[in-house]
Amino acid sequence: MPDSNRRNLSILNQTYEKLNAKYEQEKIQNHTEISFVKWVSEKLLLTIEQEDYITRFYAPYLYTEAIHDNHVILRDEKLGKLVEVRFQGKEMTCSEDDECCSHIHFVFALPELIGFFNRHRFLKKPKDS
Repeated sequence: MPDSNRRNLSILNQTYEKLNAKYEQEKIQNHTEISFVKWVSEKLLLTIEQEDYITRFYAPYLYTEAIHDNHVILRDEKLGKLVEVRFQGKEMTCSEDDECCSHIHFVFALPELIGFFNRHRFLKKPKDS
């Protein structure tokens, strides 16, 4: 009989393979016996909580307007204008601030850009002032 607390979800094979590899790695490292389904569910919930934290608590005044190859356009409600964060080499620069700022930190935390940062070896955190 189906469990009323569960739903089925189809994912691409490539996604499944990546998730399963990560699950197996963490299972060995953490010496845990958590099920794959529970592990995936926890990862999804964690991702949602991270996004909520960024948008509701860390920088509720910042919104992503556009993401391009070498820059991100943000709407800053505090400043009342658009702000551009550019990727230059392995550094990010902000059109509003000379030092590392909340705009750069916000862009660095965007889930949509994690793949970009990984593919371009953009692993260095922005410089703090």
